[in-house]
Amino acid sequence: MSSPIIRVARVIRDLLAIPETQIKVGRIDWERESFDTELVAVDALSPAEPLTRGEIFDCEAEKTTFDRFSRLPIVIDFLGADAWGRAVKFQLLADSERSRQLQIEHGVTVGHVQRMTNVAALVGTQHTEQVQVELSAFYSDSVTIDTKRIDTAQLEFLRSL
Repeated sequence: MSSPIIRVARVIRDLLAIPETQIKVGRIDWERESFDTELVAVDALSPAEPLTRGEIFDCEAEKTTFDRFSRLPIVIDFLGADAWGRAVKFQLLADSERSRQLQIEHGVTVGHVQRMTNVAALVGTQHTEQVQVELSAFYSDSVTIDTKRIDTAQLEFLRSL
């Protein structure tokens, strides 16, 4: 089970047909070698927020499944010469049928873009373009364990002397 950030990165990779070498996960351990290189950085804005939890007992198979549905705020940085164009393309294609298929395949739901900021214009940078997109990713995790069914309870009481 991969992290939701990696799941979102895979959706972006497949949706925009970006080579995996141009996608960076997180903000640590990578540096830009050139301002001309087009990169996409995917990271979390804050911790995941559990929305619901569930438990299902299958009495035939004697297994219990515990699951959790969560929301994770995500930030995607598009860097390079055509950062704005790629960010807009992602925003528009995020609602396509292809995007929905990729989200099912990678086990994550990519929410609508909530905010799109031209960071380069905001800070006055002239040598590069950087566009930041914020959205929420929804995902679920589950684990199944063996659970023995008790048909008849057998109780033993300890008496104190």
